[in-house]
Amino acid sequence: SLDSFTSFFPLRQIVSAAMIKCAMLTAGREIDNEVSAANYLVDENIFKKTDRVNIGSIVPTVADEQLLSLLSGLNPKARTRTIVDSLMKILKLLQPFMIILEGDGDIDPSSWSLLAELMQRASAECPQIMLIVSSRDSPTITSA
Repeated sequence: SLDSFTSFFPLRQIVSAAMIKCAMLTAGREIDNEVSAANYLVDENIFKKTDRVNIGSIVPTVADEQLLSLLSGLNPKARTRTIVDSLMKILKLLQPFMIILEGDGDIDPSSWSLLAELMQRASAECPQIMLIVSSRDSPTITSA
């Protein structure tokens, strides 16, 4: 489902735009949607097919639903780590880069966990990334 109650919904537009931008920068041409961007990133070996599935957790249009179901068996912490592994491949190529996430209290626990992992790893792996998160509610990060 693509509604606002799904995990990672607050990050969907950001990740989609980052993936398209990364594909355009490396291709040197216009790429107009996330599916074309994902295809290009896999074809050019920037992404592996597993990265496409991981990103599909956030942007469901880029991965087959049957493949996405394989991720449901991972524990939440491992799933978050694998998604951030895939995100880092995009973000490293986009540096310097700023992510601004403005939530109005509807940031789900999965998104908070992903943001926490991203912030922790970005300082070492993507030092030219700035992440700004604004929310009315304090983060509720579930422990695995």
